[in-house]
Amino acid sequence: MKKPVDLGQALNNYLQTDPIFAEEVKKLAPHWFVDTVAENKKELLGMAKRGEQRPKEDGENHKIARSLGRYTNDNNKMYDPVFDAEIRRLVPSWFVDTAAENKKLLIEMARRGEPRPNKHKEKLGILLQNYISKNVRGYDPVFDIEIRKLAPQWFINTAVDKKKELLEMAKSGESRPSTRNTLSRRIGLALCHYTNKGSTYDVVFDEKIRKLVPHWFVDTAAENKKLLIEMARKGEPRPNGRTKLGMVFQTYKNKNSRCYDQAFDEEIRKLAPQWFVNTAVDKKKELLEMARKGEPRPNSKTKIGNALLSYMDKTGSCYDPVFDNEIRKLAPHWFIDTAAENKKLLLEMAMNGESRPIYATQIGGALWRYVKINSKCYDEEFKKQIYGLAPLWFIDTVSENKKSLLKMAEKGEQRPKLRSLTLGSCLVQYTCKTSGSYDPVFDKEIRKLALHWFVKKGR
Repeated sequence: MKKPVDLGQALNNYLQTDPIFAEEVKKLAPHWFVDTVAENKKELLGMAKRGEQRPKEDGENHKIARSLGRYTNDNNKMYDPVFDAEIRRLVPSWFVDTAAENKKLLIEMARRGEPRPNKHKEKLGILLQNYISKNVRGYDPVFDIEIRKLAPQWFINTAVDKKKELLEMAKSGESRPSTRNTLSRRIGLALCHYTNKGSTYDVVFDEKIRKLVPHWFVDTAAENKKLLIEMARKGEPRPNGRTKLGMVFQTYKNKNSRCYDQAFDEEIRKLAPQWFVNTAVDKKKELLEMARKGEPRPNSKTKIGNALLSYMDKTGSCYDPVFDNEIRKLAPHWFIDTAAENKKLLLEMAMNGESRPIYATQIGGALWRYVKINSKCYDEEFKKQIYGLAPLWFIDTVSENKKSLLKMAEKGEQRPKLRSLTLGSCLVQYTCKTSGSYDPVFDKEIRKLALHWFVKKGR
């Protein structure tokens, strides 16, 4: 299989070695050579002079926010001392040290028994890593000691336990853990990390697990391609991108993927050209027609609703500014800020003494997003209001759940069934070592009281 060509790298090579090609490309695509650094700095200074808020890395202007971080961080290779001095003079409020506030939030989360924030995806998780890593400039030894005392489960080395669990599964002849199943996703991803060459690769574990279960590592690519070719010949519809076959299909035809197969790509396009038709034009026409007829906005969980979001997302590759302007003119009611309405309704419910809405409902899910510190929709002012009006809504349910489970175990009751938002799912979270909510003390106690709850079927 041919290695896919890196067009960006190739372009740089040709620009440096072929002056005629370089001159031609600059004429045809001058926008490729715009100095974006200068543009970014100009935009940031403009925002500062207008008194706008600092752009957030998890918000709409995440690209410009990251640029600001690079230009004002003296440890970054893109640091600009002149720009840094100027922007700090214009908006000193953008550079207030938020470390104390962040540490306070993390301490609160630890006290409430909340799961550790993700160190790769969540801002607080990334900052936590900085505050507890001794080799990092932001290390705080006092905070490090306190947070480890409050939430020891946040710092368990789960790699050893995961490897043990995987080896046990292999020895007992269990099937390979799926990376798509909610319950086995963590252990399934861990298996991929430990057996694929990367920063977490373990050569000893890799050899051991492959000897025990060689069938876990059978190359299914050839089978998948054969199946896709057959589907194309039969005139079947293209597999959905969310199915396993649909996802692997994307990797085989995507030139930027390491699994790209040029021969397969050419063959499948000849057999099923309808699989590669750009449906965006038709979807936009359909959406504009719906807007003209005064139809309700399509649900984002539907194909057409999800397409609408992608065409209007300024940070996405599918953004269409012309369509965005047109659809907003035709159906302004589709874009009313529902957050304000939701908050108003929740405050009214709290004032009237109503019970907390269930998380699984739309309004219940919205409440969770507005008060959860790690959420993009977090609203500190609203949280203070709602906590003041309905403190009973926010009682520590973790302790209550653990008490209920221990009582059930003492009484010799059956293990609660595993369903979402039930004691059964809570039990898994508190006793699974790979879970962010794992509690080693509770785990030990519950296993003593009801060991039969944890015996796997067929053993």
